[in-house]
Amino acid sequence: MEQFRICKNCDFPGVYAILNTNNNKIYIGSSRNIKERLYNHKTLLNHGKNKVKEMQDDYNKGNKFIAYVISPVRVRDEKYLKYDDLRYFERKAIEKFNATDSEIGYNKKLDTGSKRLIEDRNIEYAQADFDLFRNQKHYGYLQEKSAWNIERKRFVKKVMNA
Repeated sequence: MEQFRICKNCDFPGVYAILNTNNNKIYIGSSRNIKERLYNHKTLLNHGKNKVKEMQDDYNKGNKFIAYVISPVRVRDEKYLKYDDLRYFERKAIEKFNATDSEIGYNKKLDTGSKRLIEDRNIEYAQADFDLFRNQKHYGYLQEKSAWNIERKRFVKKVMNA
């Protein structure tokens, strides 16, 4: 497995996650073109220039990451509103995933956009899947390492093929 895997078919606007599969820490972001932004993250990490210091440190240690879509977002064309939806849903995802908690995520602050409501359900479903995945190991639901590895592969396959 390469060190930073990017989901297929994600060249559209939306909210994405970058998951460290070694420690299950997550980074939430949004972009008008997710695929382009994820390749930008990968390039910055490869060159040691990512602005998220903790994620860069983990990457430098050899931790593996997967990047996937949480939810596509319809972006309005109006000049002054075109990023509002993305920022709103990014903020919602950061809240739902609790990604500003340094034990869980890499996000530092929650200062994105205005309030909207439509893709909330996708974010809640993605967050529930992630919690189920993380909690199975963290809280000992899967005692055997082989069972954990099977569950990890199922989760990675699901999010990478979306």
